[in-house]
Amino acid sequence: VNGERGENIDGITHTDGEVNPWWKVHLQASYKIENITITHRLDCCRERSENFVLEIFNNGELTCHYRHNGHVTTNTDIRFHDEPKSSCPLPVFGTEVMIRLVGEKKILSLQEVDVLGVPNRNEFSKEPSLPDFVPRTNLLGWWNFDKGLGMDTLQQNNFLSFGAGVIPDRHANQQAAISFTGYPQYMQIPNPTFTFEPTRSDFTIALWFYMNDIPHEHPTKILSFENPNTIVKEWNIVKVGEKICVDVISLINGDPPTFLHSSTCLDIDQYRGQWFHLTVLGLALYINGNIQESTVLQRIRTYIVPNHHTFTIGDADYTDNHFVGYVDDLGIWKRYLSDEEILDLAEIEQERV
Repeated sequence: VNGERGENIDGITHTDGEVNPWWKVHLQASYKIENITITHRLDCCRERSENFVLEIFNNGELTCHYRHNGHVTTNTDIRFHDEPKSSCPLPVFGTEVMIRLVGEKKILSLQEVDVLGVPNRNEFSKEPSLPDFVPRTNLLGWWNFDKGLGMDTLQQNNFLSFGAGVIPDRHANQQAAISFTGYPQYMQIPNPTFTFEPTRSDFTIALWFYMNDIPHEHPTKILSFENPNTIVKEWNIVKVGEKICVDVISLINGDPPTFLHSSTCLDIDQYRGQWFHLTVLGLALYINGNIQESTVLQRIRTYIVPNHHTFTIGDADYTDNHFVGYVDDLGIWKRYLSDEEILDLAEIEQERV
């Protein structure tokens, strides 16, 4: 679920006492599933998971139904690559995995769920091609989020979804953008293949964005890139009150570790309740294709270096601040895009010479 296998209660997901409670994860694509390991709660209450049901769905079709009879140990390991442990025909393909309990006043408690498999190449080949308006040169990734999937059109870096929803996009196309209604909803790429240094090389990030939450003074992460092995340790797009900011934290001295925090912000309250296009070139911000005036602030600070290399949409941290809004058509380039390319991404009509 979140990589936490200790007895810390923060790493546990659980429901209230409910009728037929369930938990589900969307795999963002079709996979040939070979093994599922469920780590049950370690501190107490393991009996809550007795007689649980595990089901696998492939694009809405039930492909596996497994019922665990009796008590559970620390881990329940269900294998699908040798002899099946249930009536599931092999191979088992799936886009979603659900774990549920049957009955009244049931509490579903899970410590961790690991789903291991390989891509169903027949399904991956059905991914749409890159739109004509997307610049190809030095493109690191493009995600259109159709059907709520976080598939990279380059088929290299795919988001995992942790509770993100799906809504119509800015053109009213159904199930074509992702939505976040609050913690703990986020999407994440663990160990992305790309590594970019925003303060050392040219780069561009562009996305369509819809903000509909109530402003508060504490920072809320919208996009974040963390890498403990590069000079730039953390790069974020955050919202603070009625402003949107780009924050970059980079190592400038290693003995003792000293970090430079660079940030630039602009007011976006006028765009609340509507889709707008955001482009970031280094620390320069563009709204709907037009560069915005902003000032870069810098300060020296202490910092706890992240221990994971991740790229995240939404707030995956255990805080009271959560992102509420929509995201669509996200792209990353290892170069500065031209003004014309930015206008194309923002769907601004231009005179062609």
